[in-house]
Amino acid sequence: MNSRFVIAVTLVACLLLSSVPTASAYKGHVLGRTAVDDFVLVDAHSENVSLYTIQGDLLIVSFIFTRCTSVCPVITQNLKSVQAGLSSDVADDVGIISITVDPAYDTPEVLHNYTHIHDVNWPHLTGSEESLQAVWNSFGVVVAKEVIDAHVSINSSQGMENQVSILYPDNTTMLLDGHTQTLPSENATGWNLTESTLEMHNVSLNYSVHETWGTSVNGIANVSTPSDYSWWWALYLWNETNSSWQESPVGIDSVMLGQDADHIAWAASNSNPFISTNSW
Repeated sequence: MNSRFVIAVTLVACLLLSSVPTASAYKGHVLGRTAVDDFVLVDAHSENVSLYTIQGDLLIVSFIFTRCTSVCPVITQNLKSVQAGLSSDVADDVGIISITVDPAYDTPEVLHNYTHIHDVNWPHLTGSEESLQAVWNSFGVVVAKEVIDAHVSINSSQGMENQVSILYPDNTTMLLDGHTQTLPSENATGWNLTESTLEMHNVSLNYSVHETWGTSVNGIANVSTPSDYSWWWALYLWNETNSSWQESPVGIDSVMLGQDADHIAWAASNSNPFISTNSW
């Protein structure tokens, strides 16, 4: 690993782990340390991945967990922006990997769904807790399970209030927590919740506004309604009375939060209508 330049992105800081002349361009902190040992973990396709075989003289290592709905999606989207902004003459010299700190939950399938939701193409790695512990130690990352559990508990305690679920055509699901303070104090609509929540979580939203029919959602997280309309984004509302999802009889602009529903969902019309609410 002596010839490689590694950047570790933790949940709280970006650490440059090798000293090279160009380090200042990345606005990090140069730390004196030994080379990072090679390791083998499992990617989102259940394939073994060795650190030393990943392309790029400069490697960005991100530590995340998919049940984190606050800073982790921001880290992923920021890295996506960095990757997209690389010029063609340096893009092949920069690699990115993300490593979970929550292997009990982040299976290859879960990581695959996460990369699909965020539309990113770099390896997302998991493995046994024993193998990951050695990697965390190598990068100086301290993983406190009680902190992860507390974070997940906070998300779960919010229940069904002010949330937006997304069900994709392949039946993968994303659950996003909304925040009341980002909405109008009175007469907040389902569209207010949809737009503010997706913006807050850095999830792209493509929509159109018709003079008569109001707002229509055409694409979420770069998954767009096809031109032949073989499926479309359908709106569902959570019915507290019978604890079930029901397709909305009105458009998203006419859904009043607190009156019609506090939790809404956008689902591909050809997906399973029994929407899961597992957090991502």
